[in-house]
Amino acid sequence: RLFDKYSEIMRGIRENGRGAERRMEMDLAAFLYHAWSSSYTNIDGKTVTTAAPDGTALIYTAHTCNGSSNTFSNEIDTTHSPIDQTVLEKLEEKFNGMLDDADGRNIPIMPDTIITGRHAPTVHAVKRILNSEFYTENANNSKNTVKNYQHLIVPFLDVNPQTETRNSSMYRYCFLAALKNKDENGLRMVKAQDVEFVPPEQVLASGVWSFLTHAVYDTGLTHANFIVGTKGSGVAV
Repeated sequence: RLFDKYSEIMRGIRENGRGAERRMEMDLAAFLYHAWSSSYTNIDGKTVTTAAPDGTALIYTAHTCNGSSNTFSNEIDTTHSPIDQTVLEKLEEKFNGMLDDADGRNIPIMPDTIITGRHAPTVHAVKRILNSEFYTENANNSKNTVKNYQHLIVPFLDVNPQTETRNSSMYRYCFLAALKNKDENGLRMVKAQDVEFVPPEQVLASGVWSFLTHAVYDTGLTHANFIVGTKGSGVAV
């Protein structure tokens, strides 16, 4: 045995831990990547459900409610530009039509977070919206009134969870959500066990070290009335 391998062993353990955390982040981000779908196939070839409790996609034009014929939409159903202040106002207005999915009654939900991926033009568009002193799309420079949102950048939002490659079709995805209130946030990750490391073992015959990291968790949607979204592609949704 060589006693100068400890740094390599520790590096292998750290990389395993980062790999586990990366997988957990990708599994959560997949709900936004597939926000307009009800399921997807993950990197292990397994089908993962991303549907809201009513069986539709997270972002959908007519979410249904229990015990009521009323429906609500959390997408912009008209042609629109990528995210700007006008589109942000349209996303905000969608929250005024949110319904309680338990009984179909109108409920007040206040969004607090703009969510995007890493796409630089989209990130900078949001920064201009939030950091400008005046309204960026008005020649008269009216006072900017939308500066209080948090901007959450999800690193893997535009990364395909099956191939782990970026998808240009998702670059301009943008969401407005109510995340600060845990009761309103409908996207959950429940951990039964945090990332743990199994002590590495060396196969003496070959000198190869074996590393293992594991975690137990689940992700899912409890409701869809906490978020609205746009593909930012110039189409109706």
